[in-house]
Amino acid sequence: AELSTDLNTELLYWRGRGHTHTDGYNWKHKQLAPMKLAAFTPLKSINYTIKYEQDFDGDIILLNTPINVLKTNLNVYKVTATNEFRSYTKRKKSIISAISSITEIRTEHISKQNKIKYTQLPKFIPKALKSFSDSIKGKNAKEIITNFEKKLIQDQYTYSLQPGKLTTMKEFINKRIGYCTHYASLLGLVLRIKKIPSRLISGFQGGKYNNTGDFYEIKSNDAHAWVEYYDNNKWQMADPTGFISPNRIQ
Repeated sequence: AELSTDLNTELLYWRGRGHTHTDGYNWKHKQLAPMKLAAFTPLKSINYTIKYEQDFDGDIILLNTPINVLKTNLNVYKVTATNEFRSYTKRKKSIISAISSITEIRTEHISKQNKIKYTQLPKFIPKALKSFSDSIKGKNAKEIITNFEKKLIQDQYTYSLQPGKLTTMKEFINKRIGYCTHYASLLGLVLRIKKIPSRLISGFQGGKYNNTGDFYEIKSNDAHAWVEYYDNNKWQMADPTGFISPNRIQ
């Protein structure tokens, strides 16, 4: 990724797919009703070029928060409901020039139909998940997320890329060890239980800066997942991995 300026590591979130449907543990992309977005001209934006060395099954990986794709050798279209870009074309090597806002969030008014889908939950909520959610209090999204962080630390949850076999949310909650997707899934579920629209985002975070070539190199090991929640007519980001493993983000 060739950027027009250097960015702090905490801004290096490379956004891919928005996952909108959950079974209470796993998340997947499910089509939502399209929406019209008002014109958005941020005060601070960044232009960049990304060179892909592999295909991402139609996903276009862009710096958070993407505004538009300027030039590419792929056939790209925008999914407005989840603010993501996808491609009809599959190529192992491709180039994309794009523009993103790095400090501001677009105001969005999601439809009642989509709001219902963003609070979708499975018919059965496991007792362990309900108990975990009930223990987290808060009058609004930010208070809930703050108390979620406090509970992870208090209950000594830890980060590991090799947590062993975890096939259910109950196993993760009881074992208290996992990686980004486990924590993102848990936070997204807690927010939905509290009637706050949320979605899980998969992509990449970080990257190694190459001083010789002036570019960031993002590898498979930088794959990451985090949460977006809807508050004050804006989709905002929360990364629970940073709560228990700030070194992973830094």
